[in-house]
Amino acid sequence: MSSDIEFGKTGGAYSAFPPHRKVGSVDPADGQKSQNFDARDETAQRFQLATRLRALRAKLKMSRADFATQYRFPLGALQLWEDAQALPGAGELEQILAIEQAAR
Repeated sequence: MSSDIEFGKTGGAYSAFPPHRKVGSVDPADGQKSQNFDARDETAQRFQLATRLRALRAKLKMSRADFATQYRFPLGALQLWEDAQALPGAGELEQILAIEQAAR
């Protein structure tokens, strides 16, 4: 699990993973905000988070249901995150990162 965490808003979802390019970032060439969005960035973030969540649960020796109950995540949301179908919001992501830190 990586400890170099960076919070950034990418494509409408908060991420703890450094994106290749942030949506709405300022282009140094012209000083204008970029409205480009590369879906590959968000997809990569979803898969990275899914891998980290499954590894965290394995380290804690918890089932998906037990993890969701213990940390008060909706079970359906946890399933979507672990299946790389969605990213958690900023609050949930902060909570996941705190759980990772405590599990070290």
